[in-house]
Amino acid sequence: MSVIHAIDLDGRDAFLSGVRQTFATNIGELYDVAFALSGNPQGGPSVKNVRVAVGGFAQDYAFDSTGLTVDALVWQPFAFSFFASGPSFTLSFMSLQATPNSYGPLIDNVSVTPVPEPSTLLLLGTGIVAAFRHHARAPRLRAWPAALRGTAMSNNQRDDDETLGSPLLA
Repeated sequence: MSVIHAIDLDGRDAFLSGVRQTFATNIGELYDVAFALSGNPQGGPSVKNVRVAVGGFAQDYAFDSTGLTVDALVWQPFAFSFFASGPSFTLSFMSLQATPNSYGPLIDNVSVTPVPEPSTLLLLGTGIVAAFRHHARAPRLRAWPAALRGTAMSNNQRDDDETLGSPLLA
């Protein structure tokens, strides 16, 4: 993963700093949250800790930045899902570094996407299968050479057509 911009959750010598954003949801809908985690290797501690929360869900994540450089960061993808129980939710990322410094956990590529309902997936899957089956059963019409259309052929002519690459009906 190539990253040009990321967020260092420790900011500038801050304790328990982070970012958050509120977004609209549809009640009862399932959402997938995905993000990439790394760590600022310019200062310790090497293990960077972050808490990700949305609604009543909170999960702590850790990333070991040992051996990394700013020019060669490694990003670890994470994902989880939640059900929306209200019209909006706030997603937050908070650094859990024990001492305030400017070298905290890094996040990037954050996304929140609704998961299609199973009935929608079933309908989509049924349509794809039906289209495939129709295509698989459709007769394979192949063109006859223009000189032979509408004329009776002997077996020798039919063999010549096959050799010239003019396919016959399958």
